[in-house]
Amino acid sequence: MLARAGGNPLYAEQFARLLAEAGSEELSLPENVQGIIAARLDGLPAGAKQLLQDAAVLGKVFWLGAVCAVGGVERRDAEEGLHALERKEFVRRERRSSVGGEDEYAFRHVLVRDVAYGQIPRGSRAERHERAAEWIDALGRPEDHAEMLAHHYLEALELRRAARQEEPPALTERARLAARDAGDRAYSLGALAAARRFYEAALDLWPSDDQERFELLLAYARSRVDDDALDDSVLEDATAGFLRAGKVEAGAEAEARFGGIWLNRGDRDKALEHLEAARQLVEDRGPSPAKAFVLQELARALMMADDYAAIELATESLRLAEALGLDACRSRNLNTIGCGKVKAGDRSGLEDLERAIEIGAAANSHEEVSALANLQTMVGLLGDLRRASELQEQTLTAARRQGVTSFVRWQEAERAIATFWQGRWDEAFDQAGAFLAAGEADTPHYMDSVCHYIRGAIHLARGEMDPARAEARRGTELARPIKDPQALNPAIAFEARVELAVGNLEAAAALADELLEIWRDGGVRPQIESVDGAWVLIGLGRTAELEEALERAVQTLWHDAAKKIASGDAAGAADVYAEIGTVPDEAYARLRAADDLVRSGRRADADAQLRLALPVFAHLGATAWQAEGETLLAESA
Repeated sequence: MLARAGGNPLYAEQFARLLAEAGSEELSLPENVQGIIAARLDGLPAGAKQLLQDAAVLGKVFWLGAVCAVGGVERRDAEEGLHALERKEFVRRERRSSVGGEDEYAFRHVLVRDVAYGQIPRGSRAERHERAAEWIDALGRPEDHAEMLAHHYLEALELRRAARQEEPPALTERARLAARDAGDRAYSLGALAAARRFYEAALDLWPSDDQERFELLLAYARSRVDDDALDDSVLEDATAGFLRAGKVEAGAEAEARFGGIWLNRGDRDKALEHLEAARQLVEDRGPSPAKAFVLQELARALMMADDYAAIELATESLRLAEALGLDACRSRNLNTIGCGKVKAGDRSGLEDLERAIEIGAAANSHEEVSALANLQTMVGLLGDLRRASELQEQTLTAARRQGVTSFVRWQEAERAIATFWQGRWDEAFDQAGAFLAAGEADTPHYMDSVCHYIRGAIHLARGEMDPARAEARRGTELARPIKDPQALNPAIAFEARVELAVGNLEAAAALADELLEIWRDGGVRPQIESVDGAWVLIGLGRTAELEEALERAVQTLWHDAAKKIASGDAAGAADVYAEIGTVPDEAYARLRAADDLVRSGRRADADAQLRLALPVFAHLGATAWQAEGETLLAESA
């Protein structure tokens, strides 16, 4: 027995019980624990076995009244039967019940439940699920039992279909309504993955010509939250149906949600087309949740484009949200306002973001995740990548907990860039590649260009110039339809850096001209564009233009480092990058400092910089940078 158990205590326990119940030592050893449990069940009296199977239909936890309803058993007989099963330790009676006036039981092990359920003839499972649903429905308080009710009706319907049995219209009706209600309940609790599943089940059963279908389509889109993989027909059909029915506010919300999806797909023009259409629908109408939502989404899009009109629009939406008691909308608008403030140099925006997180969490809303994500971004822009990385992990965990697929996907790209800055390049390269591979070629994602940057930057540092150039060009190609400075500027700056590295000065200069033109209107943004842009302009001998652009920018630690690059103090820039927490930028700046120091004859100082940089290059696998550093080290000896 010990050999067969293979270290599984449940096998030994169940076999010991089987031996005791059989009263004989001449028993064969089943292959697995499920076989032992099945043998124990087969040894029960017929009534006890059926009682256990009826209980299994209900799940790991069940109630006395429900078992009676499923099996058509008298209450007293069921009580006696369950007591006997409790003595044999198949089930246990719970001290407290989640259903008032009903004794609650639970299977001692989920495998016992699974084996008991598996022994039910398939033809009778559907009827038992229907009876379970009817018992739950009779309890009242549908908001507390919505998921259980939907589960049993949907199971009953699926089992009938699998057995090619008749599907009574009444059962289909109850199943679709229960699935919709369960979706609504899950959504209100912030359980978006569960809400999606129930809405999808309801849509599969909903008549295509029923007017309520449009409401269901919109509810389903809400549960998908800007998911770029959502089929366009969901919101297209919803919008058209609402407008035909004169439900203007609902139609406007559907249009605005389509705008959010196009933002994630990286097409700003299409996003604004839908958002502006939504605004026109509600512009002359009175206060409503839909109007607040449309304004918040338009404000969000403007904020992502560094358009400071976003703050005014978000403030208007916030006033509506406060008047109408819309907490998720309050969170979203404080999120937008906070980001807008930080980008404009007002760090009090961080407090708005913290408040947005609190409100979103209290409301069980995905806006908690959105605000966490933007707090992470703003902290990183200000120059604290260590705290930003901690926030990124919190955001990804929260997104997974809530089942917000679109946020999880976005944060997987954010994790890749965080890993890149931390100096874990092999991981970052793989993470970026996995993100790109998971997408669809015909529907790019907003964060694709960032992932191309990561892979291109690693190729560049390793001297792999052709793939670096391909990644850089693809990143810029994908960033152009996005148009947002946070996507486009870094892509242009990095492509210029690659062209400079391969000796294509004409292309590098043209890209630098484009970047400087953008900076004249919007200023130099922190992070990648401030780093790559600085090295490019210094390399092209355009230091004065770099210094002028940096003076106009909102100042952060990233700009401090760029100014030191412009002034010829690469070692000082490296120290600032160390404070920020970007490992590769610090090491590369030390390489450039060593080069400057060797040229000026300060060999000991150059050696000090190289001894800090070379171990990092070895860790990164930055072979081209390492080779250059080793050459300089030999020259400084």
